Amino acid sequence: LSATRQIVPLNHLLQQFGEMSGLKVQPKKSVLIPLNTAWSQKWCHGYPVLAKGDTTLILGYHFGNHDTTGYNWEIRLMNCKKRLQVATQVTNSVKQRVVLFNTVILPAILFTGMHFTVPREILKRLERLQKRFIWKGTTKEVNGRHK
Repeated sequence: LSATRQIVPLNHLLQQFGEMSGLKVQPKKSVLIPLNTAWSQKWCHGYPVLAKGDTTLILGYHFGNHDTTGYNWEIRLMNCKKRLQVATQVTNSVKQRVVLFNTVILPAILFTGMHFTVPREILKRLERLQKRFIWKGTTKEVNGRHK
């Protein structure tokens, strides 16, 4: 919103949406994310305003008035590693690890990819994690032979 006066028509629109759908926007559970980082108000017409540099959690992802792509991918990578560490305890064969990776890890990666472009470095780390898990049954960095 470029000006506070735009929030009044937005409130009216949200109220109409609520009447038609049965869903109500609750200001106490909502947050405004200003695109203008010079914005300094903490509240606007009953809605809290996200401070510069802060993030808010929406469907498990961090959003804010700055680029959160790298941060969200780091979290996804960390969560994938945790899941695969548990999986190394229960999978014995390459086939089992492929099935597990495709059914558990791949959907999580694709879901994050729908919302955030994959940075090149994260993509390389995901590929290395996949190879280590599938072929070696580990999530730990393994020093390999130099070619």
